[in-house]
Amino acid sequence: MQTHAFYSPREAAAFLGISTISLAMWRTHGEGPPYFKSPTGRVVYNLRDLEALKAKREKAKTSPRHIRPNGEPTKRGGTPSYATRLARGERFEDLPAFSGKKRGA
Repeated sequence: MQTHAFYSPREAAAFLGISTISLAMWRTHGEGPPYFKSPTGRVVYNLRDLEALKAKREKAKTSPRHIRPNGEPTKRGGTPSYATRLARGERFEDLPAFSGKKRGA
């Protein structure tokens, strides 16, 4: 990485740990870090803005999602599929009958 105050989109994406396409999509949708256009039309990002966004994103990642009050993770997903249950060694005869109806129908 260069040590100057402005980064190209490629350098900015590498700094943030995202793809250049994601950064371009953020620009298109008005999201992400502020950017500037040079007199020649090149897009550049200020290092301070990139650092602020990175700190904000890191802080957002530390939220205790899927954690119970006792510190254990919550179970994700629902009932295992028939294929999963058969692969685990359950016998087909022991599985509940398939009704063909969707849940909640």
